[in-house]
Formats: sequence, C-alpha cells, structure tokens
Amino acid sequence: AWLERRRDADGMLRLAGALAMFWKMEGQLHEGRTWSARAVALGHASGSARLGMGLIGLATMMHMQGDEALALETLAEGLALAEV
Repeated sequence: AWLERRRDADGMLRLAGALAMFWKMEGQLHEGRTWSARAVALGHASGSARLGMGLIGLATMMHMQGDEALALETLAEGLALAEV
C-alpha cells in the first residue's frame, strides 16, 4: 500500500512478482490477484517498463482461479509488451 501511495509502479510490480509464489503456496490467490491487479493498473498509468511481466503474473493468477478467458487476454497483452 505504501508503494501504491508513492505511485511507485516499478516497486509495486516487483513486489507483487516476488510475492506470487507465497500467495500461491499459502492459498491466498484472491489477495495476490487483487494486489497484482492494482500494481498493473498503476503500471498502465505510469507506463512502467515492468508492466509486461506484471501482466503475465496477473494472468497466471487468473488462470489458477479458473478465469481462463480473462487470463488469456491478459497474457496476450503481457507477452506483447514483454517482447518489445
């Protein structure tokens, strides 16, 4: 929340990526998806270079929660940005 208040998209995307495995192992995918989505939203607003990887991470959580259509859409956007 502190990174979000500071509008630090890169920091927030890095932290969400680092916590992804923790959220999965602890069964906290809802929390992880919520924070990842907030990080991605901030990344969109700021044009973060880390946005592609953030979108890929968010898509992975969406997939693990069974939200396949949105996961594929989010993954495609993330891969397009990560390839640039």
